[in-house]
Amino acid sequence: LCVALPSIRAVIGGDSELASGLTKLLLQNDEFRAVLSGPAAEVALPSILGMLRSQAGLRGVLEYFYPEVATPRGHRVRAVSTVGEWKAAVEAAGDRPLVALLGRADDPSSRMLVAVYNKLSTDPAYAPLDFAAVSVGGADDGMALRVLDEAFVHVNALPLFCFYDAGIEHRRWRLAGADVAELQRRLARVAAGLSQAEIDEGPAVEGE
Repeated sequence: LCVALPSIRAVIGGDSELASGLTKLLLQNDEFRAVLSGPAAEVALPSILGMLRSQAGLRGVLEYFYPEVATPRGHRVRAVSTVGEWKAAVEAAGDRPLVALLGRADDPSSRMLVAVYNKLSTDPAYAPLDFAAVSVGGADDGMALRVLDEAFVHVNALPLFCFYDAGIEHRRWRLAGADVAELQRRLARVAAGLSQAEIDEGPAVEGE
């Protein structure tokens, strides 16, 4: 985290509210420090760093640890926990692109990512998209694990974003981890409409 701090502060720019929130999070939040030093730290830290490298991700993390500062509003994410609910979400999307977040309930970074994802679903720029989320409760969460089977996803690959159109997944567009800036870039491209060539080629990684 210390190594990544300069790039995180660069993302903040001149936003004094975000800068103050980050300082408070790093120096005063016992729950955040427990996540970074607890048994799940090795798994959670890469995803948390991915979220902190964009303003939207950082705001989501701050709202997760400080829910009292969150802007009260709803979201458009459809919660899915069974195969039946998954098929209903795909059917309800119809010809609209569907984005799905698949995460783990026992992974702190997945829970933080849900807060970011819920907020992104309310952005007018992504109005053409439908949103769904699957949270696997653990190794004994048979119903949610069957949803992963339906989506051809292994539990060790979570958190993962999948993109669908008319019920068909664009496999090259899968996004593993919690790079919120890259997620926003892909959401914008999918919302604008993809050609068949773009679907087949997949998204170029930023910087290539």
